[in-house]
Amino acid sequence: MNFNNESALQLIGQCLLLLEQILQQYRKQYLVGNQKSYKEQQEEQQLSESNDRYDDRLNENETVKSGDEIYQFDFYESQNNLPEIVIALKSNFQKLKEALQRVKSQIDDQSSQNNSSLSNSNKIMKKNFQFAQDQKILKIIEGQHINQDLQQYFCDKFKNDAPQKIKQQKMDDNLNRLITYTSSNFCNQIEGIYKVVNNYLYSVRPTYQDDYFSQQSLKLRQDYEKDLKQFIMNIKDFSYQFGNIYPIEIQSYKSKLQQIKKSQALCFNLDDSLLATTENEIIHIWQFQEGQMIEFNKPKSQHKNDVACILFSQKYKYSFFSAGGLGDYSIFMWYFSNNNWECIEAQNYKTKNNGGFRSMILNKNEDKLFTSDSFGNIRIWKVDQINKVFIFENELKEFTKQCWSISLNESETQLVAFGEDKQIIVWEKQQNNEWKLLNKITQQDQACRGKFLNDSTFVFCTHNEGKLIEMKIEGKNKEKVVEITNMQLDFKKSDLFSFPIQYINNKQILIVKHNRYIYFQKRDNLGKMKMLTYLRFQNKQLFGTLSNDKQYQVVWNDGYYYVYKLNL
Repeated sequence: MNFNNESALQLIGQCLLLLEQILQQYRKQYLVGNQKSYKEQQEEQQLSESNDRYDDRLNENETVKSGDEIYQFDFYESQNNLPEIVIALKSNFQKLKEALQRVKSQIDDQSSQNNSSLSNSNKIMKKNFQFAQDQKILKIIEGQHINQDLQQYFCDKFKNDAPQKIKQQKMDDNLNRLITYTSSNFCNQIEGIYKVVNNYLYSVRPTYQDDYFSQQSLKLRQDYEKDLKQFIMNIKDFSYQFGNIYPIEIQSYKSKLQQIKKSQALCFNLDDSLLATTENEIIHIWQFQEGQMIEFNKPKSQHKNDVACILFSQKYKYSFFSAGGLGDYSIFMWYFSNNNWECIEAQNYKTKNNGGFRSMILNKNEDKLFTSDSFGNIRIWKVDQINKVFIFENELKEFTKQCWSISLNESETQLVAFGEDKQIIVWEKQQNNEWKLLNKITQQDQACRGKFLNDSTFVFCTHNEGKLIEMKIEGKNKEKVVEITNMQLDFKKSDLFSFPIQYINNKQILIVKHNRYIYFQKRDNLGKMKMLTYLRFQNKQLFGTLSNDKQYQVVWNDGYYYVYKLNL
């Protein structure tokens, strides 16, 4: 979807101007006694419930496209200005929501869906909104019920005009991202406020006199110009924070498999024929065929608590590593022999009872395994999968708390690690194969996952701020680390480790999880990361992996595995 900055603001202005005319007409109608009967109110309520059921059906088994999930973030700072702004936002953001929905409406029942979207204009104002009980909000809005025939005209007008605007105008770098955030957020909030307000109006409207509504309409008009200017200023401020959303398609999940207990670690083998997942301390191996998960030979359980990490070899089809989480500080190398999974535990290593592993990576030759743990240690292990050698070799200690994530650069000469103590630490490999501390960076927020994208650039996602930050190592002696990108993903606080960042190098597509979202981003011709699309899930207990052929995204969330077919 493409919007031009200037034309989008003009559209908002036109919407609000038309709304003022609607409110004036309503006031005249109301003052002469044109009030809906109780029977009509009941019919509207039944229609709203019907629309709710339609919306639920619409969201099942549909194609997921750019922006068809809704961002949710706190907007309490707007509470004081919200009473006057709500009515204006109602019309404008309904239009934007319909435009977003039009992007995903390429299904067989196009005509039926378009007709239903018109009737869904009532639903925009009918879902939970927690601060709508503010009496100031209720009093200002209570007399402003929009005439049904004008709503129909309003929707038809936008339906006819929007496609031409979208096709003819190239949006600027920031406004499209802004529209996605603001439209989805405000639509959700306005849906709730109108449900509460309508219920309130039905119960209290008979107790008020006509002159009261006249006074409120006059007050609304007096404040109208001031609030409109403030609203447009807020939009311009937001526009500088967000980038574009480009069209991309993700096919709705091809399969859905129930597993109540969480799967904290998932990984494909080298040819994507096998998928390893977990169920607390149990490891499952699945045959993976065209998006379907079929139970394979299950390894005998060796872990005593949750399995935090699983990593398949990318050289040997039937070889993988597993590491325990808190309360299970054990690590194993697995191989397939005589139709059974066998394992060996690392040598020269003492298991600790109260710790746990946090991340695990292999170098390209797969003769070294790197792990991070809850004590802040980074351990290096010597690996020989053919001769079944698995030995603890070296340890790097710099963090004061847990080390969430580690990554090697493309040439495997540098190692970056991200800690709970808000430190980012970079080591460099020496000629004697020892690792020397190169740099320490202290951030305002801890990074729960990070990854090198090439030889000098790495990205990470902050734990509480919901930011995706890109940094580059510079200088003759690589003594500088500079920030080159800082993107706000969302405003959700807190996240969980696991679900490593995934990067498709040849297409420069980045897949990163934060809270309950999976974001798909792409580097544009100017070298900037831009949003492609995202998937939204029930909660932040969200774990997943990407197939090696980049065609499938498999996730576990809220008691189910979901398999998505990607078209990147």
